[in-house]
Amino acid sequence: MFKFLEGEGGHLAVVLFIFLVGIGMAIGHVAGASDVMVGALSSLYTLLRTGAKGETNRNGDGTASNTGVR
Repeated sequence: MFKFLEGEGGHLAVVLFIFLVGIGMAIGHVAGASDVMVGALSSLYTLLRTGAKGETNRNGDGTASNTGVR
């Protein structure tokens, strides 16, 4: 059903959505809004780091493996 969310593009879309939810929480003065935004930003940082280094390789069955080979 959510095949379009697989991969880096889907991860980016989810991160941006969660970040916007955190902004909405901050506007509404909900406790924990900063934690949500920091979590989304750290997930974005991880996505950018793994994408830049090419650390994650996809196997044929759709699982990720970290081989450390560059």
